[in-house]
Amino acid sequence: MKNKMRRIIIKHLDYMNIKLIIVFLCFVSCGETKVNLEEEANTGDPVSVLQLSPEEKEEIITNDLFLAVVNNRPIEEIDKILLSTGLSVTSVNKRGDTILGVAIQFKHGNLAISLLKKYQCINLEHQNKKGESYIYLSAKYGYEELIHRIAGKCYENDMFDFIDYEFSDLDPEAKNGEIAIHVALNGAVATALHYEYWKGTLEFPWFTFYKGNKDGETFVHTAVKDNRINTIEWAVRTYCEEGEWERSDSSWKQVPASVWHQVWNWLQAHTANVDQLVNEQDAEGNTALHLAAFSLDIPNIRLLSSCRWMDFLVENNEGNIALQVFLLKLDPTLKSHNQQIKETFEFLVRKETYLKEWLINTATTVDHQ
Repeated sequence: MKNKMRRIIIKHLDYMNIKLIIVFLCFVSCGETKVNLEEEANTGDPVSVLQLSPEEKEEIITNDLFLAVVNNRPIEEIDKILLSTGLSVTSVNKRGDTILGVAIQFKHGNLAISLLKKYQCINLEHQNKKGESYIYLSAKYGYEELIHRIAGKCYENDMFDFIDYEFSDLDPEAKNGEIAIHVALNGAVATALHYEYWKGTLEFPWFTFYKGNKDGETFVHTAVKDNRINTIEWAVRTYCEEGEWERSDSSWKQVPASVWHQVWNWLQAHTANVDQLVNEQDAEGNTALHLAAFSLDIPNIRLLSSCRWMDFLVENNEGNIALQVFLLKLDPTLKSHNQQIKETFEFLVRKETYLKEWLINTATTVDHQ
């Protein structure tokens, strides 16, 4: 209802210029996204029915239709079951999953794409009992191709028609407050989500991607916790590197002044929100860098620290910055640590000292402790 009301209001506003700008910026900054035509995503080995506990079998395999999908039977066999039983592709099991949701979760990518052809756009807003949508599940299991195909079912390929479809309709909140980006398996999935939000929404993608779950965690927090380092690499590359529009030799300099006038505030908001993303704190006051420090997660510490927007002085609810968390997690009984931990400690000290040098000599304080 909320989305419908917003769309009605927007129809009566002069948004054509903004739409044109969004489209223009998408094609300039995103370029042409080439969709992977391989139908089977590289998500590891499929789950076997033999791996299921009796309780899981009872919840998932409620009839012959779900059994056929779990066993990855040919689509022709599934069609016969649908015809003979009177069941439909929108029938759900005890977990609230349809056969499409089950195919994704059991990593049957080819079957999922075949089943998708049987669904209408309105069916694709379905959520299971955990609130997980098809887009959420596709992101979690690494099916970027399926994300594009689901979106394509609802997008009419009219770049001036942003009113009748929003990608966020296909990516609603799960029960834990997460959306698909929170569980994006890798950078390719994050890229697919980013592209589809650009393509079919009136909301800018960074506003959506900065959303926290029920624990206040952004997708950067959850990626660190799950050690999805490729997703962190994507985030740093996408949000932290110098933008094309910032470079002195940028093609953006050729954009007419009238266009710049309309997008200037938008660019300012983009910069401010990048700062918010990398320094966002969860319910316990931890940034993603804090979480990486808790785990002595060297690769993610270095990745996050390379972000030009990182604030190393953010304190969590216990009053500790990431450097202090890192120190607290070291084992004081060990006289020496491996070289990588030593180098990371020195790296964090230099970063923190750089920001604090006008106030206090942090290196002296560390040596004293």
